[in-house]
Amino acid sequence: MSFLSSNRLISDPALAALVDQLAKAPHIESARIGYAGSPSDAHALFTRISQAATAHQAVALLRHDSAVVRGYLAEHVVTTNPAELDAVYPLLADSTVVEQMSGCLIDSTTVSQVVLLALRTHLDRPAVQALLLRAAHDPKLGELRVEALQSVAKQRPTEATALAQSLLRESAPRLLAGAIRTLGITASSDSASSLCALASSAESEVRAAVAPRSAHYTMTASSRRCAS
Repeated sequence: MSFLSSNRLISDPALAALVDQLAKAPHIESARIGYAGSPSDAHALFTRISQAATAHQAVALLRHDSAVVRGYLAEHVVTTNPAELDAVYPLLADSTVVEQMSGCLIDSTTVSQVVLLALRTHLDRPAVQALLLRAAHDPKLGELRVEALQSVAKQRPTEATALAQSLLRESAPRLLAGAIRTLGITASSDSASSLCALASSAESEVRAAVAPRSAHYTMTASSRRCAS
């Protein structure tokens, strides 16, 4: 996905000027920030942009060369224009680091995680569920696949279980652990023999995922014997 400047994405000079101001912001900020809960100038700018931009312009700005702009506009498009979720999807592969400030807390995240969080906020929408399942099937998304899968496991348990079972053949520890936790969320007991084999994994993250750690995890008698 190629990223471009404001004036190469939108032709409205006034809107482009607002976007350029937002691009200089150091963080993606909530409406109020700091210990006193002061209004955020960056969020105020984003609000002006979101009110002024057409749906087409908002989608175009998903390709802006500022990670702050991409993060804000991804949240906006997911919330207001579900018909354009396909335009948001490529940002799930955007590993650009961006700082996020909520209240008085600042943390480093990535554009992909900002997008994933925005999608999780709207899990009641079938289109969002379908997009997360698409992400879970996409090997180009790496370990984010299992985050997407776990996000939608309760809403689409049959499909999530089938994909999690296929991921048990993966070698990456985080993918394996995520697949095992997904089977816990969906309360699947059909993979007992596979989980038995993983109970003695050399990876502590995988062993921890196999262990019965939550009330949502249904273990069969044979898998309990494996874990003992």
